[in-house]
Amino acid sequence: MGPRQRLLLLLLVSATLRTGAVGVMEMMSARPAPEASALALFGRLGNAALGVAATYLVLRLARRVVDRRSAWAAAWIHAVLPTSLFFAASLRAEPVVVALMLLTVETVLVAGGSPPGRPRLLRVVAAAVFLCLLVPAFRMMASWGAEPWPGSAGAVDTVVGFLDRLRTVWAADLAPTRHAAAVLHHPVPIWAGAGRWLVQVALWLGVTSLAVKGLLRREAWGSRRALLIPVGLGSLAAAWFGAGPEAHHPLLALLLPAAGAGWAHRGEPMSTTRQLRAAAVMGGVAWLTTSSLAGIIETRLMPSAWTRPWVEPVARIAGADPVYADLVEVRCSREAGGVIVDASPEEPTAFLPGGGERTYLVGAGVPHAKGLLILKNGPSGSDVVIDPVDADWWGRWRPLDDFGLPGVEIRWLGGGPNRSGIAEFRDLV
Repeated sequence: MGPRQRLLLLLLVSATLRTGAVGVMEMMSARPAPEASALALFGRLGNAALGVAATYLVLRLARRVVDRRSAWAAAWIHAVLPTSLFFAASLRAEPVVVALMLLTVETVLVAGGSPPGRPRLLRVVAAAVFLCLLVPAFRMMASWGAEPWPGSAGAVDTVVGFLDRLRTVWAADLAPTRHAAAVLHHPVPIWAGAGRWLVQVALWLGVTSLAVKGLLRREAWGSRRALLIPVGLGSLAAAWFGAGPEAHHPLLALLLPAAGAGWAHRGEPMSTTRQLRAAAVMGGVAWLTTSSLAGIIETRLMPSAWTRPWVEPVARIAGADPVYADLVEVRCSREAGGVIVDASPEEPTAFLPGGGERTYLVGAGVPHAKGLLILKNGPSGSDVVIDPVDADWWGRWRPLDDFGLPGVEIRWLGGGPNRSGIAEFRDLV
């Protein structure tokens, strides 16, 4: 197979996987209106196209810093990596940042290796333009859901907080798993949810270990290790903005040439010194993966209560107390007269009149942290605590006569943190 055929196959696989990921994300996303649905689909397809372009850009960048076999391996890793597929099918800014970062770094490398003259000047100008586009895009990406700096932190607390943020930036790459656990549309098997999490952690450790091996190869001196400069600067910037672990996705793309070298030369023996260095670095990566789980589970996960069987054991090991959230629809017949609904501290206790129907976000508080719904018949009635998450009643109206609430029904619609602003979900069921 010639180079053109290999490139065509690579891009075809990359496009097919990303198009399929768009379809999956569309099925997992609520559609409040046809116009919003069409706009979201257009945005996802645009990001998917950027993801395919990024696969080609990884190949171009890798060819400048590693051998041809390693470059192809790096491009294939990007083409099939689940995290790349997830962001390429999302409505987030990561695909834009990845493409701009790869363009900027490659243009800088080409300009640095060009002789003085007009072509070099044009490449410098192009790199400056790409950088001007990259900085605001990176800041927007890193600031999404960022934790604000405390107002009156001392110097020591600021340094400690910054290092903790840096650790969070390079935590295990769990964005697809976190999204699937939070925006749960149907009761997936427990083994599937737990297996997805384990696969994500294994892939994260695998890619980083390949990158470490590639960086420690004897031939790695020069441009390949120069890629650590933008990776380091990007890590510091992401930590300063308080970004989450998804912010290292564009930075990891810059390390894929090294990962490709690690894979292409995986059978190459390493000296004892390099083995010790690799073990030390991977020990640090493993520490990042485990030590940062508590904060991620408590502040950035917020899964559906359906995931409790596999989230709780991990949370106990990490010393975290997870908060669950689900969307539950409540309706009350006219004969019942009404019911008082206490869904979460974010939604004040409210009276749902007879004949009324409303969707609530259940969770984010105690006792709501475990995904429990509290109802009562009138101000003088007793609290009735109900666990609405039941696979037998997913998408179906569940009468609460046995709970002493005749005429009241609930319907579990799945996880809800990312969909709490949408009022109607009947098209999902």
